[in-house]
Amino acid sequence: MPFSSFGLMRFAILLLLCSQGCPQCFRPRQRNLGHVQVSCCPKVGNGTIDEPVNECFEQKETTFPHCRVHAFIFTKGTKSWCVDPKVWWLQQRLRRLQSRGICCQIL
Repeated sequence: MPFSSFGLMRFAILLLLCSQGCPQCFRPRQRNLGHVQVSCCPKVGNGTIDEPVNECFEQKETTFPHCRVHAFIFTKGTKSWCVDPKVWWLQQRLRRLQSRGICCQIL
């Protein structure tokens, strides 16, 4: 049974609403590393980052064979910060970044 024009219109509206309500992180975004070359974070910190950041990366324990550290890496311009994934403020910061369309990319 083919869609009626009313059913097709409801389906289109549903798709439109979903696309408006879905997080921006699921939308394709061009990766731009700027001036920072993301490499191994041998140590992580737990202090808050007061500056706005442009990008976020997640370094897993298996990302670099010589570097077995789990870290979130925030970058802005030529600066980068290595953050412990267990710090209390990280999830809130990730949500704020996501609302700006900045999503942590897994290295």
